[in-house]
Amino acid sequence: DCVICCREVLHVGCFLPCGHCQWHQECISDWLARRSICPLCRTPAQLDEDKLPVHSEQNNCTTGIAEFLGEMNAILCNEVLHLQLRCEELQLEAAHLELGAQQLAAHKELLLDLEAQNLVERLAAAVERCGLRRQLFSALSREKAPLALEAAETVLGTFAHSRGASAGGAVLQRAAKLLDVNGSGWIEEVDFH
Repeated sequence: DCVICCREVLHVGCFLPCGHCQWHQECISDWLARRSICPLCRTPAQLDEDKLPVHSEQNNCTTGIAEFLGEMNAILCNEVLHLQLRCEELQLEAAHLELGAQQLAAHKELLLDLEAQNLVERLAAAVERCGLRRQLFSALSREKAPLALEAAETVLGTFAHSRGASAGGAVLQRAAKLLDVNGSGWIEEVDFH
């Protein structure tokens, strides 16, 4: 408490040359304007505030806050740097996964193409063995009309199944396209010459 007004001291007033400072700045200024002595020890004191060092809880508090904020800023900067590095790591990992997915998709496409090619080669070998090369189109299309690729897929699926193999829809589509030599979208007699 302030030794002059007896209220709580939130901000310490100035130090006197004797070292005492248990008062408010305003209270000691008024006291020294009326009496030029320390209110505690009665040592002579002058009201020359420019020469008296000022010590206040506010200055200590401000210094403490500044130090705390400086420490927090350093911690936050370190945390931001850590997060930036982690973000870069995640971006690299995402790029790696994307590349892996692209390679997997390309590998899958290659496998489908190979399976389709294998199916067409097996069909061609079966036709050669049976001596049906010239009659193959007739066997595929009884009306001797161009055969839609979807219908050819059904025939190819039946052929694959009769040979104990199962071919997926993508393989059958690719095999039908391989039979469509001229790329018309239909399997025609000219595709077999």
